[in-house]
Amino acid sequence: DYKMQKEASLVISNASQSLHSFNVRNISCVILNAKTGEVLSMIGSMDYFDKETDGSVNGAIALRQPGSALKPFLYAYLFDKGESPASVIGDIKTYINSPGGDYIPENFDRKYRGPVTIRDALANSLNIPAVRWLSKYSLKDFQNILLKSGLISIDKNPDYYGYSLVLGSAEVRLIDLASAYTIFPNSGIFINHYSAVSLKKENGDIFYFPKKSYTHKRVISEESAYLINKILSDRNARMGSFRSYRGLVYPFSIAIKTGTSKGSRDAWAIGYTKDYIVGLWLGDFKGSEMINITGGNGAVPILYDLFSMLNKSQKETKWHKPKDIIEREICLISGKLRGEFCKETRLEEFSIFNVPKEECDVHNLYIKRNSDGSIDKKVFLNLSSEYNDWIKERQIEKPNSEWIKAENTYAYNNLNQINNFNSINNQNKINERISITSPTDNSVYKIDSTLPLEYQNIFISSYIPKNIIEANLYCNEEIIANIEELKNGSVIWNLKKGDYTFYIKAINFEGNELKSPNINIFIQ
Repeated sequence: DYKMQKEASLVISNASQSLHSFNVRNISCVILNAKTGEVLSMIGSMDYFDKETDGSVNGAIALRQPGSALKPFLYAYLFDKGESPASVIGDIKTYINSPGGDYIPENFDRKYRGPVTIRDALANSLNIPAVRWLSKYSLKDFQNILLKSGLISIDKNPDYYGYSLVLGSAEVRLIDLASAYTIFPNSGIFINHYSAVSLKKENGDIFYFPKKSYTHKRVISEESAYLINKILSDRNARMGSFRSYRGLVYPFSIAIKTGTSKGSRDAWAIGYTKDYIVGLWLGDFKGSEMINITGGNGAVPILYDLFSMLNKSQKETKWHKPKDIIEREICLISGKLRGEFCKETRLEEFSIFNVPKEECDVHNLYIKRNSDGSIDKKVFLNLSSEYNDWIKERQIEKPNSEWIKAENTYAYNNLNQINNFNSINNQNKINERISITSPTDNSVYKIDSTLPLEYQNIFISSYIPKNIIEANLYCNEEIIANIEELKNGSVIWNLKKGDYTFYIKAINFEGNELKSPNINIFIQ
């Protein structure tokens, strides 16, 4: 596209003037038709005739390290393996055993964030979570995803690259990387790039190459592609690490991923909409380091100018949403369904097959009786021991022996009614209270007419004290679960229109019959 090539060249030329003092000797750019893979524009260097900067080298087809630009492919692979945007892993000091000794990944800012969801890890391009996730799964399978996406230069034995593959230790071509990103706007289908649309013969006849001759193959599921699109276009999520960079806020939906190679020799930005994929590389063909330049502060502002040129009308195009995508409110610390004591929550999207089934068990209510008889309550984090150093560094308070864990607010509310708290017998009576912790009383649910009924469930959670020997969960006076099912986790109950009352009847060691408070819900 001659007009697009001319306009893109002007954008690159204007940007190069301000970047030259930062040792950015060259900029390469490719623009693809996202739906067909057609190369609409290719700029190999800033000046073909500049011998000092090796301008005759075509940077669009040169092998360079992509930095973090490969991370979306890892997380798409994880989604197809059963993870979700809410899946949590520790962004903490990490030692990974490898043939060459312990591999210790670091984030770009050298900080640790503790428990992070995949959404936040990808949107903020965190290195440690990416490496830890890859170490839990298969390096070879991840490499196969990259190869299927057209990154054919990553063809050595996976052990050659190691876990740093996800951080860009391999080399790729800009044109191939932009083409690999076609799997995301095209619902998981890879569409190989091509530049020749037609061929003009000597006699003047024009031969048009058939579109079906170009590679189209499924690499990831449409649900995984959609989730990646939503994460990379989530303006709020990427503000955590990139809030100071110009060019991150657009008047239309665009997915953006950056990359910076080790030593700041390569700075990348890939941006895409349903219509276009733009790939940018900044650096020096001789491999010298740039000065304080990253994909975020160097390439992203140019990307903004290019998309402003491509989408002058600021047309909004929404990502294709598969029918098997649903929303649930989750806890940002545990990644599980929002619990009674969670404050940091988010409405998250899931493939219907990877929805979390358990409520948050990280936020716990503790209660303490003061000397004047008053009662304090406080929520503490109950994280695994791998977070101990992070907790100490962040000076996060942990409960001492004065605090007693209360399984739910029902136990706390009843505590206020008991005068002799110091009595062990009374404390045992509090702990004997059985209750349904989720759903809450008078909850209202609405059946989604667009989803199959068998996929529309609620999870009924309960507190069963240790001294209970028999318990049954009732719905409108019918038993729907026994003690084993209640203690094994949440009971799944299929939604049906109507009004329902849930309660638990139980027997303790002493043979006393107990009953929980009623929980009424309404299904519309």
